[in-house]
Order: sequence, then C-alpha cells, then structure tokens
Amino acid sequence: MSESSEPALARTERRVADAGALASTLAALTGPSGTSEPMPAVPSGPQRYVLGALLGQGGMGRVHDAEDLQFGRHVALKELTGEGEELQRRFAVEAIVTGNLEHPGIPAVYERGVRDGRAFYAMKKLAGRSLADVIARSGALEDRLALVPVAIQVAHTLGFAHERGIVHRDVKPENVMIGEHGEVWVVDWGIAKVRGREDRPSELTRAASDHGTATAHGSVMGTPAYMAPEQARGEVAAVDERTDVFALGALLYHLLSGRAPYEGATSVAVLAAALEGRRERLRAIAPEVPEALATIVERAMSPAPKDRFADAEAVAHALERFLAQAALTRPSLAMRATAGLASVLALAITLLGAAITVMRSSSFAEQGPQAYVVVFFAMIGLGLSLLEWRTRGRHALAPLTIGIAAATFVWGIAATQQAYGQIARSLLDRVPPAEWPASLLDGLWEASGIGATSAQLAVIQTIVIALVARSNALAVRETPTTSRGR
Repeated sequence: MSESSEPALARTERRVADAGALASTLAALTGPSGTSEPMPAVPSGPQRYVLGALLGQGGMGRVHDAEDLQFGRHVALKELTGEGEELQRRFAVEAIVTGNLEHPGIPAVYERGVRDGRAFYAMKKLAGRSLADVIARSGALEDRLALVPVAIQVAHTLGFAHERGIVHRDVKPENVMIGEHGEVWVVDWGIAKVRGREDRPSELTRAASDHGTATAHGSVMGTPAYMAPEQARGEVAAVDERTDVFALGALLYHLLSGRAPYEGATSVAVLAAALEGRRERLRAIAPEVPEALATIVERAMSPAPKDRFADAEAVAHALERFLAQAALTRPSLAMRATAGLASVLALAITLLGAAITVMRSSSFAEQGPQAYVVVFFAMIGLGLSLLEWRTRGRHALAPLTIGIAAATFVWGIAATQQAYGQIARSLLDRVPPAEWPASLLDGLWEASGIGATSAQLAVIQTIVIALVARSNALAVRETPTTSRGR
C-alpha cells in the first residue's frame, strides 16, 4: 500500500548500519572469548546518544537521528530549540503525554532530560511515509479504499487515548505514519488535551500556515482543514473525544475523496469554512464511495457533538462492520461481468430497435421532424447511460437520464396529439359526417406511431439506467478488505 520515502539503497544501508550497531554493542558487552576483563560501563544520560542526521525541524524543536549506545539502536531524538519557560513546559507535556500512551500505534518514548543545556526526549524512530503522502500518490478510489484499514488502526489508537482522558486535537493525514511493514502510528501529541488539566493560554502562540494545513495555536488549536466547529470557535472547554471523532471523519473524507473537507486560499478562509461547516457532502464529490461508508463519515462530521460517535473506538467498530458486510456481500466476478454485459446489450438492442422503428413505420416517418426529436432525446439518454456506466456513476447522471426518458415520453404524447389534430381536421373537411367515427379511428391509428415509439424508448431507457445503476453498485461493492503497509 505504501512505500518507504527512502530509496532502496538507502534503506539497505540503514538496515546494515543498524545491524552493525547492535553487533558492536553485543561485542563490547561479551568481550573476547576467555577474557577476564570487567564488563564495560553502561552509557547513561545524554552521553548515551550520538547525534546523526537532522530528520526534521519545526517551530518548537528539531529531530535528529541518534545512535543509542546503551542498546545499539537508532532512535529519534527531539531537542527543544525555542526559548522561554512556557515553551519548555509545553515540550515537557508533549514528552510526558506521549510517554504515558503505551500503545503499538504511538511511538514509544525512551527517555527525557537535558543535553547541552537543551531539553530533549528520545523516542522510537519511525521508518515510513505519512498518510497524506500515501493519499496524494493514490490513484482511483480502489487504491484509497485499501487505506480504510489504516483509518481503523488510527481510530483504535485514538480510542486508547480517549480511555485515558487524552484528546489529540490535531488528527490529520500528516500526523499518521505508515511503516514499511504495515505499522500505523499516530504522532505529534504536542497540543493534546489532558482531562483534569486546564490549558494555559500563555503557553500558546498563534502560528497558522497560509493554507490551513499546519497547526494553529492560541484559543484556536488544531488544523483548520480538519477542525470541528467547537474547536474552530476556540471553545476549549467544549473540546472532548467527539472533537477527535470529527477530525477522524475529516481524515476519512480526505482519504476517500482525495482532498481535505475545508479548503481556501488562506488559513483564515479555511478557518471560516470550518466555523460555518461550509463543505460539500462526500458523495457529492465522490459519488462512487459506498453509501454505508459515506454515512459513517457524515455522522462523524456532524456539526453538533451529540450527533457524532461517542468516541474513536465507536468509529473503529463502525468501519469494521462496514468491511465485514462488504466481504459478506462481495459479488463474484461472474455477477459483475453479467451486469456489465447486460448494460451493453440493453444499449445495443435499444439502438437497433429505434433504427428499425424509424425505417419500418410509415406513420412514424410521416409525422416529420417531431418524430426525430423523440429519437434524439432517446439517443442523448442512452449516451448518458453509457457514460454513467463507464465512469461508475462518478457524475451522478441517473436523475438526468430518467428526466430525459420522461421528456421522451411526454414529447411523444404531445406530438401524437398534434398529429391527430391535423389528421382529424383533414378528414372532417373531406369525408361525409356518416363516416367520421371510422375515419377518426383510422386517423388515431395513423397518429399513434410516434406515441407508441416514444413510450417504448422511454421504458427501455429506464430499464437501461436501472441496469447501469446495478452494474455500478456491484463494481463499487467490490471493496478491498485487507491492506498491506507497503
């Protein structure tokens, strides 16, 4: 599913170096065979880490690759670079909160302390790519649906934190890492809210990006593009587990549609959209998303917290039920092929039937341009049906196609009435009154060709769009239920 951001050669060199560091540590521990030398001292404190390459840098600190001499392994060492007591307190809170969340989906914290006068903490070094990067590189919906199990793991991780009274407050694809072997981690707990601890406004400074994708601090904390309304309003007291549920729904929205729910030219515009809940519904921009899955997303993103799932664990269970149902109702290849073939045959038979009707019906041909308008309507409707089938309903053309089928029928009836009126007037002018009833019946029969044809074409169009809808539904329900991490 995802590939490491490292080139293959770099990955191989890193693995060799890690193995070499472990072998060196074990060699120093055991010593030469038969030696009586004492066991070497165990490196401790800041001296146990040898800094390597810079992995990343943010507003509060920088992260280095570091060799842990105590265990012969490589870790990520985050070092505070900012100044001030409040920033130091924030840094310590981040380390302590992350260190207390011992879960496979949260990077382990090994140690914190002071190194060369700067606060630091060492944690598990992650190898992989962010979910945002994986989504950006995904193609069709099928590729993104394969990421739903990743969202389930994120939900379970957040559920674990919620049970311990911790709200992440910045859930987004950039803060989800996917490892080389399918591991999924939720990272960056720097603005987490801890139950029983009040936020200190003086700890926080505003630092929003120009595009609403970076964390904003202040009374509004989080990322505007994925932010719940109460969070966007700066209602810190109202932020709870359901705020993370909203952001989790927004993450799913991005995963399934390929874009964030709130967009704008500046962070202010994105924040305004989040405040007003101004976004398109998921199926409006991605109609091929299974309805059951879209319902989960829309419930998670309900404007009112009381209408959302109670916590992230409930979202995980809903997604697992969706995947289980998708597996149970997964259609066979033969069923999907039959539905597609039926759609193609229905289109072909309709085109052939319309051509035969035009060629063989003298009354139809005699009724002039109006008859060909009926055929034109039918051809447009069938063309849209074909487009709907080929794009798996992406453009939501079914209502328009049904409307054209209705227009075909109504136009045919109107044309029949007009033709009958012209025939009746002609007959009444040139036949004796005694023959009027028989002549009017003959005229009705002659004028009925266009009406009958329009009715047939309208019915066939309706049947075609029903077959197309069934074919599309079967194709969309072919939902991947497993996912690998590479």
